[in-house]
Amino acid sequence: MDTSNMAKTVGNVNAGNATKNVAVIGVGNIGYRHLQSLTTLPSHLYSIFALEPVEDRRNFLSHEFPNVPNLTILDDINTLPPTIDLAVIATSSNVRRAVFQSLIGHSKVIKSIKIKGWI
Repeated sequence: MDTSNMAKTVGNVNAGNATKNVAVIGVGNIGYRHLQSLTTLPSHLYSIFALEPVEDRRNFLSHEFPNVPNLTILDDINTLPPTIDLAVIATSSNVRRAVFQSLIGHSKVIKSIKIKGWI
């Protein structure tokens, strides 16, 4: 999957120059590629939240991105901030709808990008 336009998409979200909250939910192969792109954005403009339920994967992410000051790795959707300016849902299809419903039940989401399949 081409993620070269991810930084441009997120850049458009931050038109007001206030810190914006960006969530990547599901950080497997596809989510990881999006996270790589997002971590190149200016840290003073974006707070990035990587939500991954698998502990081994969270540990891997901690080692892959040790010096990204604006990245927070989480294991529970209820620990996301109350407002998410952009959400990338990169989960498997069998849980995507439940994840989406949990997300909108917990946080106000300004924009959501669905990676593949239908919600």
